[in-house]
Amino acid sequence: MENRIEPGKYIDGWHIGMAQKEVIASFDQKPRKTGCHLNYKGHFFGFDENEKLIYIEVWGKYTGTYLGIGVGSSLKQVSDSIGTPYFDSDNCSIETNGAPELRIELAPSKMDTLYELEVTDLEDINHLKGYKLEDLKISKIGIRAPARKTS
Repeated sequence: MENRIEPGKYIDGWHIGMAQKEVIASFDQKPRKTGCHLNYKGHFFGFDENEKLIYIEVWGKYTGTYLGIGVGSSLKQVSDSIGTPYFDSDNCSIETNGAPELRIELAPSKMDTLYELEVTDLEDINHLKGYKLEDLKISKIGIRAPARKTS
């Protein structure tokens, strides 16, 4: 696996802020389109009202990483490399303060468990449902645009 993800900036050749037409032009076949989203070969792209790219998610056999973290990595690796992971129930994703534009998801059943148990600090998960950070593997990883500054 190689570093091909930069939170808040890019995954592979797709950069946050790219126009939807540019993203589509980079594909070798027509993507599935649903509203402001595109699905293309294990990549999911989200666009804002101006058709600018605001997030990308990858899963399955994707091999790119950020600091060695990618699909198949454990939350223990996330904790060791980036910082303590926490569950953000508003976005239904796992995040870290060390890389705030990076979004992580586990298998749907495990994400549902975190949501139902209202877990926030994942360091406590070693005591919940028999899970350990090293046993929880990333099934989807994504990036989003940096938060807009408000005055």
